[in-house]
Amino acid sequence: RSAVTCVAASSSGARAVTASLDASVVVWSIQAGKQTPTTLKMHYSPVRTCDISGDERLILSGSDDKLVKLSSFADRKFIASLAGHTNWVRSAVFACSGSLVASGGDDRTTRLWDVERHEAIRTWYDCSHSVNRVCFDAQESSVAACTHDSTINIWDVRSHMLRQHYSSAHGSSPIVQVAFHPRRDLLLSASTDKSLRIWDLRAGRLRSTLTGHKYPLHACCWDTDGDHFMSCDSEVVHIWSFPSSGRQCRAAAGPAVGSGPLRGAPRPA
Repeated sequence: RSAVTCVAASSSGARAVTASLDASVVVWSIQAGKQTPTTLKMHYSPVRTCDISGDERLILSGSDDKLVKLSSFADRKFIASLAGHTNWVRSAVFACSGSLVASGGDDRTTRLWDVERHEAIRTWYDCSHSVNRVCFDAQESSVAACTHDSTINIWDVRSHMLRQHYSSAHGSSPIVQVAFHPRRDLLLSASTDKSLRIWDLRAGRLRSTLTGHKYPLHACCWDTDGDHFMSCDSEVVHIWSFPSSGRQCRAAAGPAVGSGPLRGAPRPA
């Protein structure tokens, strides 16, 4: 038993997987009452990232063993290794359809994989430091990556060209996560500088900077409609409202802002 590094929920909300420094991936059933989680030992080194495919058939995991692995949700069996990274894998995610995977890590590369063929489609070398997180947009037309030296890169999935590059996106502070808005040309980023930033991808510029956290951020994400987003540090979780008009974003009122210690929250290395 060791620190949890990543949590991912299924699209139905009925299941979740967690990754841990003890080299395990644990599958959970999200339901009331007593449950017995299933532990998968697919790696021999700390697991930094995990995800579930949209159809809930596959489990994805990435590790310090430099491998991204696919496992079956139904029988919890190993399916294939996606080999190519030459250093720790820090992030790996499915596209919405489950047909593609993006990954990134300490070898400073971002890689695009074909799930069915278990092979790399493209390797991008545009990052100058460790890749902390990668993500797809909802249309599966773009992949974004954020790095330890505060860079954000966005590539076109079809042409494989670098579409946008934001250097010093949070000054010199590491960016821990990026997330595309589900309906609009916007990107959310979170950093150890304790701030969130929203980027207007159509205009190619910073739209707004949000502050309110007292500690370095660990993660951020949008809700499915894009009307709210969440952010967390080692102590609190904030839920922010995102108005469709040009009004300023604000923390949602009342119980929408929860606080309390987050045990085992992953910390940027």
